[in-house]
Amino acid sequence: MRPLVGIPSYFVRPGQVGGAEYMFYNMVKGMSEALPGAVTVYEYAHRQLTNRAGGAIYDQVPLKGNRFIAEAVTAVLKSPGTMLFPNYFTPSLTRSRSVTVIHDAQYRHFPQYFSGKKRAWLRASHWNTIRHADEVVAISEYVRADLMRIYGRRAARVRVVPNPIDWAKFEGDVLASTGVGGRPYLLTVSAHYPHKNLGTLVKAFVEYRHQGGVHDLVLVGTPAGQLVGSAGADPLASLHGISIEDLGITFTGHIDDSALATYYQNATALLLPSLFEGFGMPAVEALGLGLPVVTSAIEPLLESTLGQANYCDQPEDHHAWTEWMFAAERGQLHVPTPLEVDTIRQRYNAARIGRLYAEVCCG
Repeated sequence: MRPLVGIPSYFVRPGQVGGAEYMFYNMVKGMSEALPGAVTVYEYAHRQLTNRAGGAIYDQVPLKGNRFIAEAVTAVLKSPGTMLFPNYFTPSLTRSRSVTVIHDAQYRHFPQYFSGKKRAWLRASHWNTIRHADEVVAISEYVRADLMRIYGRRAARVRVVPNPIDWAKFEGDVLASTGVGGRPYLLTVSAHYPHKNLGTLVKAFVEYRHQGGVHDLVLVGTPAGQLVGSAGADPLASLHGISIEDLGITFTGHIDDSALATYYQNATALLLPSLFEGFGMPAVEALGLGLPVVTSAIEPLLESTLGQANYCDQPEDHHAWTEWMFAAERGQLHVPTPLEVDTIRQRYNAARIGRLYAEVCCG
């Protein structure tokens, strides 16, 4: 019997592709709950996934190399009832019903972070997906509206399915800690892409400490040099020559879920200074754990956080972020109420979003 929904995972390189990786894991978990035994994940036989959802079937495909070619070949050879393509690309030939997720159109807003070749590829791939996929999913209303602005009326058929969040992986036993080395800290969870604006945040933190701030800063996320498809400058190049240990800055690099849970549950606040997002999963994860959050006041983050975060109106002004750091230290941030936490969790929990994807895939 052919699987009802097949999902290629070839784009996933653990810790190297940003939030799309974690959206993928959460989506598969939610869908495998909604369609037990009917979801097959196709993975490279030589690079199998370590993060696996119970209830999904994992099919090791003997392919190597380019993930776009692998997706096209798999679509023809496997031909499940529906192929769910999780990261913007839709093969031209597929004998299955096709559903494709587009995460954002960042290349149009920050073209300097993409080569000319990559910009042309993304535009052609998005256009092909919008024209030929049976269903197209955007991860937020912002992304859907953005696609309509760029690609016109054809994008009007794009559906919105928000990113799923798996809070269970952040709960249970965590390391007992009141901070880093016993000190309180502010937390940022972000791959070091240029649009994440981490250089501004670090500059703000230097000012904060020079003005007597007592918190440390923990930056969780993969460094720029280890990210796939990162063509922009290292956003933390400004740290060169600065003694980060003396300032109280900790870089963790890519960490597992249990370590991230500990950082979330012991932080004073989460700071997310992004200049661009399609959704902004760390902000939603933190709010669902009851943590105060400060984000840039950009449209996708205002949408995904449901107005429950604190918002920086001048995200490129490091002085503004310094003031938000002092507000966190003084306990002056809005803390999500139990009702707000419950609202966030109900809206984005992986099981609910998995059911939405099941409806899209199964018609």
